[in-house]
Amino acid sequence: MLKFLRHEEWSCRKNCVDIAYALLVINQTINENIHSIVRELKYDKIKHVRDSVNNYEKLYEQIFGKEVKEMQKSQIPSIRTAKIKSDYSNKKAKSPLQEEEREKSNELDKTAKIKQKNENFFKNAKNSNVIKTNEDQPAKE
Repeated sequence: MLKFLRHEEWSCRKNCVDIAYALLVINQTINENIHSIVRELKYDKIKHVRDSVNNYEKLYEQIFGKEVKEMQKSQIPSIRTAKIKSDYSNKKAKSPLQEEEREKSNELDKTAKIKQKNENFFKNAKNSNVIKTNEDQPAKE
């Protein structure tokens, strides 16, 4: 089960969390390794997995009480959580003027790219005889 909690397929991860939930309902206990991995999945990129983890955590709190929640907060966060928090805190706030300048430069870049694409399209089309110009066709009399 530990292997499948870290599987690349989201449905596999979700099903494992659901199995952990069922084990909690039946046995009222859970392996600490499984519990720690399930807690890490709270930050999974797929909403269905995160929702299953939230259901699991609610049941876990009901069974083991509030002291477990306080203990979890005092523990050192996982590397993955620490990285997410550090990435968020490292983002610098930009002034409205900087934002406006960036938007203008993006608009200019987009316009230049579109113009270049159009020029390339017509150049390639002319070379491949898709578009015939009046100069290429003989005059009819």
